[in-house]
Amino acid sequence: QLITTTPEFNSNNLARKTGNKRVPTTPDPAAPVPYKAIVVLSLDGGLDSFNVLTPHTTCPLYRSYAQERDDVKLELDEMLEIDASSSENQPCTSFGVHHRLPIFRDLYNSGEGIFFCKHWSLGQTCDEAQLLHRNSDSAFQSQ
Repeated sequence: QLITTTPEFNSNNLARKTGNKRVPTTPDPAAPVPYKAIVVLSLDGGLDSFNVLTPHTTCPLYRSYAQERDDVKLELDEMLEIDASSSENQPCTSFGVHHRLPIFRDLYNSGEGIFFCKHWSLGQTCDEAQLLHRNSDSAFQSQ
């Protein structure tokens, strides 16, 4: 399976050598499935993540996308259309995946991949009221 998020990557973790050896962990004998891991790839440059998944031309948001992206927007012949009609709470029934990323479309269509769109990350601490009523001046950053 493939999980990908776009368009921003941030990390505040500092890795420091301590000189201590790691204590090996033992596998859980009751685990019903084989070991799985999440692998994170940090790609330096070259990927315009705003063009990985875009509103398709059949979506009312395509006009806004095209206006914002102007000369670097994806045209219809540069998109691999995916059906999102079963998705809830979003205005597009189809999206376009960049034509050079057919594996993303294939994984999505097979049910092995998923796109997380319009997710939020915390930029500072907040309380429940801020969480429920987030706005552009709050602790949240759109991703």
